[in-house]
Amino acid sequence: MQTEIQQLKATDRRIQAEQGAKDGKIRALEQRNYVERCEAGLLDIPSSAPITHNLASGYGDRIRDLTATFSKAFRTTPVVSAGLMVLDLPARPSQNVRVSATVVYISSSGLTVRIRTWVNSQVFGIKVHWMACA
Repeated sequence: MQTEIQQLKATDRRIQAEQGAKDGKIRALEQRNYVERCEAGLLDIPSSAPITHNLASGYGDRIRDLTATFSKAFRTTPVVSAGLMVLDLPARPSQNVRVSATVVYISSSGLTVRIRTWVNSQVFGIKVHWMACA
């Protein structure tokens, strides 16, 4: 009888230890950062639009900010990636191509990508693909 009691106590301690370990794993999962959703889109300066932006002519540093509003605000500020998708340049560029696309602002409700060119580069149209996840 004494041996059975000792075995039951040992089994009880093992079960309690396993339960404690599982409770710890559940607490860790509840606290982890996770991705609720992702959203993607395009920002562009269309080549077909009248050239009213300052990237197609001029000299020196020229910028144009493009802003996207998310379809639904994220609960936290998302992580954003962006990349050039289309770049419309002169048919026979006589100068170097200088262009950058940089995410300059991120909030839970939107983002801004800054398109920049410099010296005498001409950019007629551009598309930037972005993706935000939080």
